[in-house]
Amino acid sequence: MSQSWMAKLLLMAAPFKRCLGKQGNRTLPARSTKYPCSRFQKRSRLFIMPNLGGKIFPYAITLRQDGVLETVPVADVRVKNNEREEISLLCIIDSGAHISLLPEEDLLMLHAVSKNGTPLLIRGVTDTPMRSVVRMVPVSIGGVPLRIPVAFAKSPCPRVLGRKGVFEKFTVIFEESMNRAAFMRSGTKTSQIVRKAVDSLSS
Repeated sequence: MSQSWMAKLLLMAAPFKRCLGKQGNRTLPARSTKYPCSRFQKRSRLFIMPNLGGKIFPYAITLRQDGVLETVPVADVRVKNNEREEISLLCIIDSGAHISLLPEEDLLMLHAVSKNGTPLLIRGVTDTPMRSVVRMVPVSIGGVPLRIPVAFAKSPCPRVLGRKGVFEKFTVIFEESMNRAAFMRSGTKTSQIVRKAVDSLSS
């Protein structure tokens, strides 16, 4: 299993957001190894589709070192800290990453993480190895509770939401022209409509 090309490039372009504005909830920024104060988040709500069983996440806006603005797909991943308070991690949605990735320091604050971990050596596009330990973590995405494997990296890294444990539970659509990503729970009417539309392309 490897860290994807996209996640590797976004080490210097992680999105940044401070607060969801809901009392009792806190938001932690996606990690960045450099220029942590140069990030800002598009002021846009997270739109919930309660009747359709899904959620839309607007892209984050990042400012590159050369001054160019870029948009990055991010998801609001809810977890609980050691005080059992719900907090939010903004994670880069990376369909090329097999497994989700968090910095090791996040492990110290999370509640109900599995005690036993499996060592994993992650290699990116530069083939530079990154040591990590995979643990099972309870999360909530769009109000859907999940328990997913997460690689906690021992080196600085962005927060990345990978496919395993997540994408099989949702139909995920990236709408680049609208700068947003949609997560539709598998088995819902909406996801079935999307599946039929995709199936019709191959007929």
